Amino acid sequence: MAEPKGKGKEAAPSEGGGGGNTVFLVLFLLIVLWFMRGGNHAQLGSKMIQSPLATSTRYQWLPFAGGVPGTSIGQSGAVSGSGSAASNVPEAPTVSTNSSVSITEYFGARASDPQQEYFILTANPTNTAPVSISGWQVRSTRSGHTATIGGGTETALTGQAASPSIISLAPGQSAVISTGRSPVGISFRENKCTGYFAQFQTFAPSLAHRCPYPQAELSARSGLANDQQCVFAANTLAPCQAVTQLPGNISDACSMFLQQTFTYNGCVNAHRNDPDFGGGQWRVFLGQSAELWNNAGDEIAIIDMQGKTQASVTY
Repeated sequence: MAEPKGKGKEAAPSEGGGGGNTVFLVLFLLIVLWFMRGGNHAQLGSKMIQSPLATSTRYQWLPFAGGVPGTSIGQSGAVSGSGSAASNVPEAPTVSTNSSVSITEYFGARASDPQQEYFILTANPTNTAPVSISGWQVRSTRSGHTATIGGGTETALTGQAASPSIISLAPGQSAVISTGRSPVGISFRENKCTGYFAQFQTFAPSLAHRCPYPQAELSARSGLANDQQCVFAANTLAPCQAVTQLPGNISDACSMFLQQTFTYNGCVNAHRNDPDFGGGQWRVFLGQSAELWNNAGDEIAIIDMQGKTQASVTY
């Protein structure tokens, strides 16, 4: 007798369903057996609900050359708090130090312009005496190149040669150590007038514009407070901006006052005895015409006069 049409086709799903039930039953028994033997239930639940991107490692981003948002120089490198990082995280830069100084910031490590290559060396606040850094060396471990920290001046003056003296960092004081040359010809300590330097020269990092306000200078020192044209002219000036063009309707006394007062030297002459005149940071220049740091990664070490490594940074 002929087999009814379609019967063979119906049998296939029945057999496949039986196979699926068998596999499901085996898996169910294995899971029950695992639970009965004390399996890690919390771990299983964690693996089921946790994102594969989740991690307990935290990263701090440090600037390098190349384009950190909001900065003209800087590219980030990662530092792992636990010492282990995911494979897609760049090699972690590390900083080592002793008890007298530390490298607190560094920038331009992969820049090709020596004027953009610098680090900040800070004397630890717990020091009991100033730290003299003149004569110390900045050394590239990878290339072997070195540069020596020279002297500087406490108060630079434009148009006047200064005899460099030893640079000493008081506890908590810092120095920006730049590979390139000084735009003003010498290393110097910042003060409440050095913002004038930035009008005609470029510094990395930029100098702070914290000079005395022209309006306050006029009322406090000139005797021209009642000269309305002079007051108007002073009100048009910005802090840290030397007068480059005088209005035509001011008196000779006002003209002389504006030219003599609103310059870097004029500011220094007026304020050098102020209690807050000196700043807490030096600008130190190594005077190199080429970069010192290796773009592919390096260790920069600070070597004192006795050949001891005082601080270093690896990137």
